[in-house]
Amino acid sequence: MLKKFLCLAAVFAMSVQGADLPGGNLRSAEKLPANTYELLVSPSYVMADGGAYLTSELRYQPFDSLGVGFGFGAGELGFNFGFNSVWFVVPPQTLDVDLALVGGIYFNRVNDQSFFVVRATPTVSQTYFTSWGQITPYFGWNLAPSFRLGQASNLFSMRANVGIQTLLQSFDGLRLLLEAGINVLNNNDQVSVGISYPFQAI
Repeated sequence: MLKKFLCLAAVFAMSVQGADLPGGNLRSAEKLPANTYELLVSPSYVMADGGAYLTSELRYQPFDSLGVGFGFGAGELGFNFGFNSVWFVVPPQTLDVDLALVGGIYFNRVNDQSFFVVRATPTVSQTYFTSWGQITPYFGWNLAPSFRLGQASNLFSMRANVGIQTLLQSFDGLRLLLEAGINVLNNNDQVSVGISYPFQAI
């Protein structure tokens, strides 16, 4: 009986489309140097009748422990745009991982309905150095309460983001990302790839 209930709950969770649009986290907890920009472009594929989605984001690291960004995404499911900020938590000397907390506010348009969405994403990652660059596996837990405009309605969604970031020294720090977004509650399963490039000035 319990197995049947869990199977039904899993099928329901995978079929419910949340108000939080895809686009992925596509961010490790590793910080950029201060006063550095980063441009990210990322196509995604949504598993549950959503099709393709394209996200772009401009990020800026004004301080050593704080970053900000503006992002826009559009696809068959709808579109979104919004702002985010990331606080890079300084780990104790005993920790061998990086910690970050990403927070953002977004306007989403999903299937002809408009939503105001707040996101909070705790992220943990660890960087491994190689002769050709860096490889950084990461994990993020996306929490997103949303508020539908017009016919008022509230929704809460959760998604786990598991990914890997590769930095290539021979391409001046170009980063390649691959991420799986796993629906936990009122969200979409998705696969995202990304390419980002850090630079010092526009």
